[in-house]
Amino acid sequence: MSHYFDSSHYKPAVGQLVLDRALSQNTGSVPDDFGVQITPSNIESDLATIRRDRERWRSAHPADHKEIWQLAARVFSKKKSTYDFLCPKTIPVARTASASPPQH
Repeated sequence: MSHYFDSSHYKPAVGQLVLDRALSQNTGSVPDDFGVQITPSNIESDLATIRRDRERWRSAHPADHKEIWQLAARVFSKKKSTYDFLCPKTIPVARTASASPPQH
């Protein structure tokens, strides 16, 4: 984690890369595999790639997926009012605090 202060906060150099990628500035300094600039013409294909990659990971790591789902359910069941305020329709399972991930 050399590019992060802790698990949630990245260092200024990473922030600069994010800005450079998002604003198409200094693109020569941004690694090719560092993010994707989203445009109206590529958003649907990028979302499809994200969904495909997420499903591949989930299929390859079922135990990890289940553990993460159970942790999230426990956290959100304890903080339901905060969750509902911040993300009212994003992850319905948080409202039910289901300990099992959905089956696809």
